[in-house]
Amino acid sequence: MCALMGFYAPRSGSVGAWFGAATRQALHRGPDDSGCWHAGLNRIMSLSDLDSEVRTAVALGHLRLSIVDLSEHGRQPFLDGGGRALSFNGEIYNYIELRRELERLGHEFRTSTDTEVVLQAWGAWGLSMFERFNGMWALALWDAPTRTLVLSRDRLGEKPLFFTDWRDGIAFASEVKQLAGFPEMKLRPDEEHIGRFIATGLPYHGWSSSFFEAVRQVEPGTVLSIGETTRATHRYYDLEASAHERVDWSAADLNESAHEAFMHSVKLRLRADVDVGVCLSSGVDSTAIVRAMKHHDPFSSPHAFTFDASIPKADECTVARRTAANVGAQWIHVEGSRPDFGRVMPALVWHHETPIPESSIYAQWCLYRAARKKHIKVLLDGQGADELFGGYLKFLAARARFDSRHDPFAGLLATYGLIRQLLALPASLSSVRRFVRPRGHRANAVAGMVPKAPPLVRERDMRIADLITWSLPNLLSWQDRSSMAHGVEARLPFLDPNLLAIGLSAPSKLLYHHGRTKYPIRMIAARLGEPEVAWRWGKIPFASEEKAWMRARALHDNGTRSSLWSTFETGGAADELRRLADAGEHRALVRRLAIDEFLRTFWPDAVDGRSSSATGVSETVR
Repeated sequence: MCALMGFYAPRSGSVGAWFGAATRQALHRGPDDSGCWHAGLNRIMSLSDLDSEVRTAVALGHLRLSIVDLSEHGRQPFLDGGGRALSFNGEIYNYIELRRELERLGHEFRTSTDTEVVLQAWGAWGLSMFERFNGMWALALWDAPTRTLVLSRDRLGEKPLFFTDWRDGIAFASEVKQLAGFPEMKLRPDEEHIGRFIATGLPYHGWSSSFFEAVRQVEPGTVLSIGETTRATHRYYDLEASAHERVDWSAADLNESAHEAFMHSVKLRLRADVDVGVCLSSGVDSTAIVRAMKHHDPFSSPHAFTFDASIPKADECTVARRTAANVGAQWIHVEGSRPDFGRVMPALVWHHETPIPESSIYAQWCLYRAARKKHIKVLLDGQGADELFGGYLKFLAARARFDSRHDPFAGLLATYGLIRQLLALPASLSSVRRFVRPRGHRANAVAGMVPKAPPLVRERDMRIADLITWSLPNLLSWQDRSSMAHGVEARLPFLDPNLLAIGLSAPSKLLYHHGRTKYPIRMIAARLGEPEVAWRWGKIPFASEEKAWMRARALHDNGTRSSLWSTFETGGAADELRRLADAGEHRALVRRLAIDEFLRTFWPDAVDGRSSSATGVSETVR
């Protein structure tokens, strides 16, 4: 897990001291080592050795978080001696199996890193290597024999990779703040993207853009190949095209296949030369993960981190503590507070490079901060299970509607289960609506900013839309930024490609059983020894005291007020804001606050009225 940066500008590229400084803007992602390479070099240079300006068509920079092969042999950019150079961020979990296959083909290795496996795989298989990878990645590979730069991201976009035009070529980086350090680079806010956020409250709607004008992201599941005069995109994975329902699945076969794939996924994600911990809630997903960890290593005592939301009706600690005790894990109680939330908000915005729409991101931030304090560099997390296997109640509601029309008895059972789930929710009515109402049905507050989504009637369509457009792109971004802000690698077993294929092929009727959601995952947890968690009704949202904290941040935090919010302190407008917050209608307020924090962080002069246009990204927030 690392950070990368670089460019390909055949006619006017150059590197100097600025290149090292720009790369180090993401030092939090790779605090253990760093290096750079440019055309003409046959070795890796230190970033600090870049002083005088040197003309070069291509350059790669790298910041390393050491997870596999902690020795200096894993230093990047990685060179193969044959004109190829690689800057790699992520993990290829099946690198051992791929290495054995490559060795049978005659390849020799000088390190035990997955990075070298990637570079050798390129020489053996070219573009087809990406289909073989089980992992998460963003990479930049320079292929000198063909004078081609290759950029790629994993299937679902767990790792970020931004790019923009620069000096008649292309510049790319793990984070936009690195791009801001390029000479002549002037970053401005993308007003259309901000409009989408105001309308939906979601930073991302898919993965094609960013909050910065003309800065795009390499699409998940694709390879972008760049020559001197050409750019071509190759798609090696298409989630929507691969989501074909398998009609011959039986419930027993589905549950067994999901169990086997899940256990193998966790086993692969335990491969590391550092300690591996887990984010543990009271839910079925993380409970299954910690149980699987113990199954694969019975003598281990992994650190299990649980966030305390300080909401009695949404208590996760009681169950999580008991689960940790059951498996012999070291349970770590993680707390947050309103004052800390206020202090952390500018850093959250700076690291995420988006407006922060909800305090659950702060809760996640606290978990990874606690892990780093305990010197844990890898945490497993249950992200993606709800989207893939139908864990949200809106999916169950869609299934109940379908069954009611086609099988009245099954519809009655599903409706009964939905009511039981709703009654068990430890949340307010507004939060219940959030679980039940599907994405895409929000009003378009900014005309033309958000494409009008067709009615999502089928449950499968809703899940696929959440995986591609609504939920997962945002959750993965939050996961990556909150973890990497503290130099911690997050690994997500439920996004294993084998498990992904099973979830996408599963008939909807087999994911729900008498009103219980994501039935195959519940079966896994029960089989691993946690029946109480597996069969519990209701779903506890991962959050904190959002309403009170966001309101306090907006109106009173530390005696300071942002320029946007201070305008509401006159003429009775502040009373109206308080009334809306008291009525539970605080989300619109949160979005306005989030936009103001974002603009103030990256364009402080423009927000304060001293400048009418942005000149770059502020480096004052850490």
